[in-house]
Amino acid sequence: MNAGLDRRRFLALTATGAGALALGLVPGARRRVLALSRAATRRPTPWLTIEPDGSARLVVPFTELGQGTLLGITQLVAEELDLPCERFTTLTAPMESRYLIKETFYTGGSGSIRPLFDDWRRLGAAARLVLVAAGAERFGVGASLCSTSAGEVVHPNGRDRLGYGALAVAAGRQPVPADVPLRAREHWWCIGTSPPRPQLPTLVDGSAAYGIDTRLPGQLTATIAQAPAFGATLEHVDPAPALAKPGVRAVVPLANAVAVVGDTFWHASQGLAALAPRWRAPSKAVPDSALLGRLLEEALEGGDYRLEPADPHASGPAYRDRVEALLGSATARFEARYAGPLLAHATLEPQNTLAVVADGRVELHSPTQHQTNVQNEVAKALGLPAERVTVHTTRIGGGFGRRLKADYAVQAALIAREVGRPVQLVWSRGEDLQHDFYRPAASALLSAALGADGLPVAIRARTAATNDRINGGLHGEWYGLKPWLVETAELGSALPIGAWRSVDPSLSCFFVESFIDELAERAGADPLAYRLRLAAGKPRTRRVLETVAQHAGWGAPGKAQGIAAFAGWNTYVAQVAEVERDAAGRPRVVRMTCAFDCGTAVNPALVRAQVEGGITMGVSAALNERVRLAAGGVADRNFDDYPLLRMAQAPSIEVVLLASEGEPVGGAGEPPVPAVAPAVANALRRLTGTRQRSLPLLRA
Repeated sequence: MNAGLDRRRFLALTATGAGALALGLVPGARRRVLALSRAATRRPTPWLTIEPDGSARLVVPFTELGQGTLLGITQLVAEELDLPCERFTTLTAPMESRYLIKETFYTGGSGSIRPLFDDWRRLGAAARLVLVAAGAERFGVGASLCSTSAGEVVHPNGRDRLGYGALAVAAGRQPVPADVPLRAREHWWCIGTSPPRPQLPTLVDGSAAYGIDTRLPGQLTATIAQAPAFGATLEHVDPAPALAKPGVRAVVPLANAVAVVGDTFWHASQGLAALAPRWRAPSKAVPDSALLGRLLEEALEGGDYRLEPADPHASGPAYRDRVEALLGSATARFEARYAGPLLAHATLEPQNTLAVVADGRVELHSPTQHQTNVQNEVAKALGLPAERVTVHTTRIGGGFGRRLKADYAVQAALIAREVGRPVQLVWSRGEDLQHDFYRPAASALLSAALGADGLPVAIRARTAATNDRINGGLHGEWYGLKPWLVETAELGSALPIGAWRSVDPSLSCFFVESFIDELAERAGADPLAYRLRLAAGKPRTRRVLETVAQHAGWGAPGKAQGIAAFAGWNTYVAQVAEVERDAAGRPRVVRMTCAFDCGTAVNPALVRAQVEGGITMGVSAALNERVRLAAGGVADRNFDDYPLLRMAQAPSIEVVLLASEGEPVGGAGEPPVPAVAPAVANALRRLTGTRQRSLPLLRA
């Protein structure tokens, strides 16, 4: 069991009243594995249930965001249970305390498999042990003489077999051993394979139901207009023009918005378009994009810096003095400024929630990554105890961190309370872009003292960001260079800021890997060779760099290529971007090659899909995406203002998966993104001869 988790969790086992075996992970203090008899509990914790027909039902407290998490977890359990994946039904758990495996119900940060790898396996292994014990007892032989095969306990003679379903009740009465051994890596039969995703046919034919597809009897649909300037409030709205429209049922004023409720989204939208709300301006407006950029630059010069040495045991001031002394005395010094803009999540499915408020209770059907946050925020807004708010999690059409927030669910609940009927709130695309929780905008100043060999002897990385401190990944941990000092400043603003896929490293890796490329150029060195020298003490970094270079054909004549590396979430990544000019002379990314070492790829096809999706998202953001601020709010209203990468513009992608046995299992959702932007920027430098230090790379 994961060392960081086993102090809070133990296994529980019981027979259910339906004649099935139920086994679960239960929050608790550190103790030996605990067996519970039927008399000891009336509510077993059915994380894993073996049904009488021999099938398995697995319930996990994580949201399916399209990343395949449910299948990956199923494979971990199936591996140790010795039951084929196709005999599992895996579902997202209801929001009940007995299914709480972390502090909150939350999906993000590559945290569904990475920190729980052994826990999920142990769940399957424990179930297999008690099934074997029950089978051995039925056979009248020792349990150590029996084996299992595809959902059956096998007699030592190899012929007689008992299915798991037939043994489920008896297995529920068996004690769970204190030590639950796990299958050795060389005997894995399911981990490392790519069984088909059960939901794939519904995703292809369009029958998969997302949050926006949820329907309840008698429901109405609402849409909303929020104050166009951040911090503004609703001063007045005359509902009459909307109520005069066919199919409009109600106009609901909120503190900083007005919603219209209709029979359908079309009716609600027509009613909303007829309104002319007046807004009360905020006391201090959010600056426009140009001014925000200048303010960030000023913060770089005189910010309230937080010192963050690469060595966590070092004294901050002393470490800073050491770095400053090396920078001041260096015979060769180089520094450069970089910048990254605000980014929107631009999820394909706009924000939505269906709410029912009745009899002092709230029921929500919501595409959310953070059920606990939704429950608490809705309860607070409606003045109810949290236990009176029930959250049903739907399939999500894109999250990327946006659905960690609860704003759209709170709005839906407030509107439904006023109307007295089930109401599904659906945002328009304009509302989605103009009222996001954005990736911060940031500026960075990197300075290096250089030795005679062109390698840095000290580096200071200084950043300033809106409502955040960009520090994750800023130490360039994949190289392990010291002394490396990070100083971060935060520029306060009314801008709503949130997590965007890969969070800080989506910015910091662009700063660091662009800077490293410039140092290599200054030293007259090949960018790959220079990085390999920096990573002399980092074998996993060297391995991904060497692998990606080989597969990309690094250094081939006539190719404009750029390279970048990254490590985070226990995963090491290197990427090579290849760019060229199209028929009109415009630069385009034609190929991305990625070496990806997440330690163990539970399902290689899912990991590869995650990497391909992350690279595509990274290329889109690097080339074109940025949020424009004007008049105290966001000027972008649709994808003509905020263009995403189109299919015809997408590069070909090659993903090389590497395994590192003995290393912790790494994440696959966040790590593919950070190295994309610097790899593309470094390639454009070779194509155009110009170094671009601000994102996006192809759009002013």
